[in-house]
Amino acid sequence: NKMAAGLLSFLIDGNVTILVAGTRSSGKSSLLGAILVEIMRRYRIITIEDTLELPNHSLRDLGYNLECLKVGSALSINKGSEVDASTGIRSTLRLGDSAIFVGEVRSKEAIALYEAMRVGAAANVVAGTIHAASPYGVYDRDVNDIGVPKTSFKATDIIVVANPIRSADGKHRLKRVLRISEIRKMWEEDPMREGGFVDLMVYNPKTDQLEPTKDLMNGNSDILKRIAGNIR
Repeated sequence: NKMAAGLLSFLIDGNVTILVAGTRSSGKSSLLGAILVEIMRRYRIITIEDTLELPNHSLRDLGYNLECLKVGSALSINKGSEVDASTGIRSTLRLGDSAIFVGEVRSKEAIALYEAMRVGAAANVVAGTIHAASPYGVYDRDVNDIGVPKTSFKATDIIVVANPIRSADGKHRLKRVLRISEIRKMWEEDPMREGGFVDLMVYNPKTDQLEPTKDLMNGNSDILKRIAGNIR
């Protein structure tokens, strides 16, 4: 809906770090591609993918300053001349002021992605997709499965969860964004128990819409306050 689109546009304009989470065929890559459109054309964008799914050619045709880096798959035994995703992400950091978009975070490249998030990629957007069904699922996969340090995980500002739902008649699977959540920084051990996840918008199946939470309506968002604090 318009409010969710406006919120995401404002967040991207505020140079947040963002992960789009979801299960298979949930629309993660499509949503990441839509987020790409929100980057101003004067900024350089670098996409890093092992399987090319983002609309790189279309965006270049529209005048976006976009460079695509094809990396080897973590599942591939013989990568040939392709570098691995971790090397690709670290290489982009040496290219200077760029927004970085990683097509799919599957393995140890998550650690390199969080390095990019922590340095802020020269105060630009750093974004990627990851296979998880909830904000805590992202934390569990990154920290417990892949080995990202908890302090590094705090570099995530926003998690957008996209998952398929069943239509009212049960005959179709519909792709929907189910929540937009921010990650607070003032927790030590477990973000779920310590209030580290704050929903800004949540999907309402009755209205088939993303709806703002009380935290968003009451201005209880550290990320939005941070962005607003940087505006003259």
